[in-house]
Amino acid sequence: MKIYKPLIPVITLLGLFIAPGCNNLLDEEPEDRIILEQLYNTDEDLTNAAYGIYNPFLEDNNYRRGRIMYLLGMRTDEVKLSDDRIGEASVLDLATFNMNTDNRFIRDAWRLYYNVINRANIMIERAPDAESASQGVKSRVIAEAYLVRAFCYFNLVRLWGDVPLQLSFTASIEGARLPRTSAETVYAQIIEDLRHAAGEIDTDVILPTVSGNIDQGRVTLSSAHTLLADVYLTLGNFAQAEEYARRVMDSGLHGLWPNYGDVFSIASQYDELPGAPNAESIFQLSFDPDRGIGSRFATQTFPRDQILPFAAQASRVGEGFFDVDESSFNAFDPADLRRNYIFPDSLVTGSGSDSPLPARDTLVTFSGQTVVFNEEEPYFILKYRADDPTNRFQWGSNPWPLYRYAEILLIYAEAIVEQRTPSQAELDESVNRLRARAGLPAIITASGQEGIRQAIRDERYAELYFEGKRFFDLVRWGELVNTINNRDFGYPIGNTIDERYELLPIPLEEISTNPDIGENNPPWN
Repeated sequence: MKIYKPLIPVITLLGLFIAPGCNNLLDEEPEDRIILEQLYNTDEDLTNAAYGIYNPFLEDNNYRRGRIMYLLGMRTDEVKLSDDRIGEASVLDLATFNMNTDNRFIRDAWRLYYNVINRANIMIERAPDAESASQGVKSRVIAEAYLVRAFCYFNLVRLWGDVPLQLSFTASIEGARLPRTSAETVYAQIIEDLRHAAGEIDTDVILPTVSGNIDQGRVTLSSAHTLLADVYLTLGNFAQAEEYARRVMDSGLHGLWPNYGDVFSIASQYDELPGAPNAESIFQLSFDPDRGIGSRFATQTFPRDQILPFAAQASRVGEGFFDVDESSFNAFDPADLRRNYIFPDSLVTGSGSDSPLPARDTLVTFSGQTVVFNEEEPYFILKYRADDPTNRFQWGSNPWPLYRYAEILLIYAEAIVEQRTPSQAELDESVNRLRARAGLPAIITASGQEGIRQAIRDERYAELYFEGKRFFDLVRWGELVNTINNRDFGYPIGNTIDERYELLPIPLEEISTNPDIGENNPPWN
């Protein structure tokens, strides 16, 4: 999302209740609380506050540095912790399912989602009383708050199961002391919030259909329908998942870029496809380094200490947290054009100075050896890269795709195959469109229901690779335990897991500050 609006002072207050050691700050009526009462009045007030709901995603290292992939990618068969980072215990513990309750990455993800939820809650509570604001702006920002809150709870419930259901703003730790709510109730609230955002409960609250260039990344009606489709898919309500995916497909507001690489090209982020004003993006986090909220997640997958492609400063180097095992690389069809994009065998190297960039080079130095890039293990992901020489890499503007139109086509196909054998027309208008773009032959109905089911699952792996989907997919299909227990990534320690490890431990910080939260998830209880 291109965010041009300034942050408002109240935003600094909203995360206080989850920060350790803040109790004394909350005993008095802070000045920001007075500001809080004044900043929900005009259209401009509400719009600024709406931007503030999204900003934790842009400022927090979970997405800005891609550390959410420690939870959603590294704990799968998709990527592994690189040999260069094996010695970092807090990351290795996640990779090997040996995590504990004080793992800082688990804590930080929990904090982020509840921080955003608290901001959304205040919008839902206060925006209706903004006397000088127009109904159109009120409608939009309230709907946005419902959707973003639902997105956060959707991730929370899938990662932790039963979680506290905080539905009102709180500026105190005492106000955040809540017991865990059953996952079933949390899911019901997620669906209710999304139906609010989609205008199905209150016609005065509904998201717009198009997000203009000035506010790219703010959610739209398609975002609500897409999340509903994904939630119903997760719950096994395949008829509803099919219905909501179909609404997005029939809207005419989205399309596929001709080439897979166009989806991730910085230069094309805010362009429109003919007849598709929202193009392929449905919900993304867009970064703006000019405002100090650039992304750095591309560095996580580039070889450690190597100057990044297009980097103008020698200090802009890869962090080398992830690389890809040969088994993960070989899960791609060799003819798949997506594999060639994600794992290119040539790249533009950074110069480390403001001098002209060097010619394309097929060699890099890794672990003291010169190797052919991405033609042997380890493989390095360049899915998110600064491919525009005019945007020389510092903190990048690469968006993080939370949902894009390609996923809707896959949700639609999966929802159908779980109910019946899809017709050839249904396959051709969904999953086969993605395969055609990837240069692969179509899936045919004659493959049978089971064959089509597996083909669709394989397609999700390739199309949505390293977008934070794989962990949730494996859990939904009941394949996580078998996948983890059978992978061989050469870690120095390991852990044989069972279904209990599908959920993370509740962070120790939360248990310490919230005595009402009850027992932790097994096996950490």
